[in-house]
Amino acid sequence: MGGGTPILLGGSTQSELQAQLERAALENERMLAKAADEQLRLQSELERKDKEMTLLLEQQAQQQEIDLSKAQKALGVELRSMEEQQKEDELKVDFAALEKALASGMGFGQAATRPE
Repeated sequence: MGGGTPILLGGSTQSELQAQLERAALENERMLAKAADEQLRLQSELERKDKEMTLLLEQQAQQQEIDLSKAQKALGVELRSMEEQQKEDELKVDFAALEKALASGMGFGQAATRPE
């Protein structure tokens, strides 16, 4: 081997090969930095979406509680209305029986009707 002469490999000198390796190393570093930046961006986006999903789930749960509460109140109103109607119907039956008993006791018999 010659003391200061460049070594030729496939038409490239050692300094050319060194320069290519350095460019490739720089390109690799650039690509790694870009990939790291992309990873951070994606991680940040994932965290943001996770927070959005958590907030959305909380809002849906709150809305379901509100809807359930409204439904329970409506059901309560309906039940009270039905109970009141049932009581009213029972009073009508009781009143009719009372009228019948009074009419029977007064000598009007079964054909008696309430005086107007």
